[in-house]
Amino acid sequence: MLIFCLGIVRHPTELWRRIRELARIAYAPSELSIITSDNWPAVDLIPVTSDKLHQENLVAIYADNPSPYVSGPKSIEQLRTNFARGIQYYLVTNSDGDVVGCRAFNTRNNTLQNTVTAYQYRGHGYQLAAGQILMKFLAEDGCTEFHSAVLRSNSRIQRAMRAAGRKLKPDPDNPDLMRGVRRLIK
Repeated sequence: MLIFCLGIVRHPTELWRRIRELARIAYAPSELSIITSDNWPAVDLIPVTSDKLHQENLVAIYADNPSPYVSGPKSIEQLRTNFARGIQYYLVTNSDGDVVGCRAFNTRNNTLQNTVTAYQYRGHGYQLAAGQILMKFLAEDGCTEFHSAVLRSNSRIQRAMRAAGRKLKPDPDNPDLMRGVRRLIK
């Protein structure tokens, strides 16, 4: 809750979005309730490489998401620096071709760096479906484990992580986090 309040102070124009997110979290089902994959939407993952339009779309998504939880490239220069650090970025598009979000994966430690969904597309399951596609891509590239983390207070994302087949356990170094690991098979 404190992080949300600090976010409002840092970005007062985002007040209505933050209140909406708090309401969604408050009314979310328990993290142990089941999410099935039979109603996930169709999405595509587009790797962001040197294509200027893809890079601009990615930077725009991060710039429009002032969350204190997400640190992503807010400029093309930052994006290129992150590429050099081994971070792969993917745009998530829906069946209409709209860019609904993005994902960042750190290839050096096989960890999902972050996911961002544009506000108008949140709650539709786009990132759940994109996560499955990303894990398939990674398995085909020889990756054997997929690591991720979530705040202990974020039951909504914990529920989604369990639905995606990740086993969650408390982070031994940070009591505010839960860690998720999933073995990948080709």
